[in-house]
Amino acid sequence: MKTIITTTAVLAAITTSAHAYTDTYMCRVPIDHRAYPVTLNSAAKFAADGKGTLTWRGTTFRNLRMIEGCTERYQATHNGVTADICMSNRGSAALTIGEASFDCKLK
Repeated sequence: MKTIITTTAVLAAITTSAHAYTDTYMCRVPIDHRAYPVTLNSAAKFAADGKGTLTWRGTTFRNLRMIEGCTERYQATHNGVTADICMSNRGSAALTIGEASFDCKLK
C-alpha cells in the first residue's frame, strides 16, 4: 500500500511539472536602480490558450498569450492594464507595463 501511494505521488509530480513552462527575467527599474524578477508561467512554451500568467512586483497578470513580434512576445492583463514582454534570442527582453518600459535579462 505504501509503495502504491509513493508511486502515485511520484507520477503525479512528474506529469504535472513535465508540461509547465517558467521563465524568469530580471528587469531594471531606473528610478531606484534595482532589478526585479518578472516571471512567466504557462502550461507550455509558446502558449496560445490564455491560461498562463506573468508576475511583476507582486502583481499577477492573467490570460497570458503569445502574440506576433520579436523572437517571443507575450501579453497579459490585470485590471485593464496590459503587460507586454518582448524577448530576443540573446537572453534579453523588454518589459512594458502600461506605458512604463524596462530592460530585462534572462535570469
